[in-house]
Amino acid sequence: MFWSFVQPTTKIDDLFNQEELQLETLLEEDDLLQECKAHNSKLIKYFSEPEIIKKLLNYITNPPEELDELKKLKYSYLACEILSCDIWPILDAIMENTEALVDFWKFVDRDEPLEIFQASYFCRVNIVLLQYKLPEMLQFIRDQPQILSKILKHISSSPIAEILLKLISINDREEANGIIEWLQQEKVIPSLVSRFDPYLDDETHTNIANTLIDINSVSYTSPLLTTDLLSGNIDGVNSFLSTSITNFGGNALVDELKSKPIVEQLVGYMLDEKAPNSTSSLIHGTTVIIDLIRRYCGDIEQAEYKQHQYDHFQQEMMKDENQYQDIVPPTPPTKAQFEKLSLALNDLLNVLGNNLEKFEYLLLHPKSITGPVPTTIGDVVPLGTERLRVCELFAEVIHLQYLYSSSPLFDRIVFEQKEGEHKRTLVEELITITDKFTERKMLPICLNLFFEFPWNNFLHSVVYDMIAKIFNTCSYL
Repeated sequence: MFWSFVQPTTKIDDLFNQEELQLETLLEEDDLLQECKAHNSKLIKYFSEPEIIKKLLNYITNPPEELDELKKLKYSYLACEILSCDIWPILDAIMENTEALVDFWKFVDRDEPLEIFQASYFCRVNIVLLQYKLPEMLQFIRDQPQILSKILKHISSSPIAEILLKLISINDREEANGIIEWLQQEKVIPSLVSRFDPYLDDETHTNIANTLIDINSVSYTSPLLTTDLLSGNIDGVNSFLSTSITNFGGNALVDELKSKPIVEQLVGYMLDEKAPNSTSSLIHGTTVIIDLIRRYCGDIEQAEYKQHQYDHFQQEMMKDENQYQDIVPPTPPTKAQFEKLSLALNDLLNVLGNNLEKFEYLLLHPKSITGPVPTTIGDVVPLGTERLRVCELFAEVIHLQYLYSSSPLFDRIVFEQKEGEHKRTLVEELITITDKFTERKMLPICLNLFFEFPWNNFLHSVVYDMIAKIFNTCSYL
């Protein structure tokens, strides 16, 4: 009976009986992480000491040169695991040791490329700090001179890009109030878009396109997940707990990405006739534009969903009001949200329409195609990713047109604007770009490509989607 109340001592506990216990001695113990995650009080107290915190941070980004490569990898991994264990005394000790944290962040002062393991461990520790010590960590980051420009310098490194995405994604937390405005002031979006410069290499374009698409992803908040929380079902009618939508249509960074100056800059890079890598700028730039259009289409569908739930609830209320009097009703889309939908992509469509002639020229005279290439059926002139991306872009514009004309909210999206104020709406831009499509004979050009490349299933799918959406659009007019 006595032994059931006694905690057995471990080998690590015995090590603390030494007069001068070295950190390296602990790092060589096989059960170190297990004991740390089990909240061994002696370990936590030891790892919370300022000098030990400094050593652990240094092992991640600046391991001693005298260590062999195997120990460098081992110690940096263990240091990362210890510092990111979600143990509050250790996290508190990191934030209190400002000098060590400043040295830790000097990692981003280095030239490209960063060592991938060090960058990954650096990212993981900082993500944990942003998760659990958000106010203090945000203030620390803001206090570092030119910190965002240093982060953007290494944006091609996936772990560093993850830190930027984390800063954007915490916008919905009360402690992070003003973070998006700060990122705007630091010109994050213009800095990223400038890296589509056609004089930069293809790898840079790929990384920037992926980063911007990830920014779009974390910037949008789905009303289906954040507003309509299913709490029950009465006669087939879901009851909802309604809260306000904070990021309907994305945040200010997404709005900036869709703004006319930014889109003009991006399209200018894509259509540069002299630069050596403009084809790469075009391929990856269209990917970003297509993603913006698709997320906007998702906004329309979510607005339709909310309106449908609201209308359905009202109908059921009329049948039996007493049954639903204790249920919080779903909320329909607001007037402000309809106005945002009516104006969200007007600048983007305007820029595309103004450059339609250049896109047409690329379809007929692709810059990346220099002649036929040998295939199993002989020498064939390839379609090329360049032309395929342009066709995909046109297909998305036509899909947007279809979604607008078929939407039950069409009249509200078109006409909901503030009194005494008239801005050129997305519908007006759609009409204009459709007229330009007709003038430039864009669909016949795409159809010619359809038959010219009988083995290209990707192109066939895109052109088929164009034609199907055009016929479906006409059925609603």
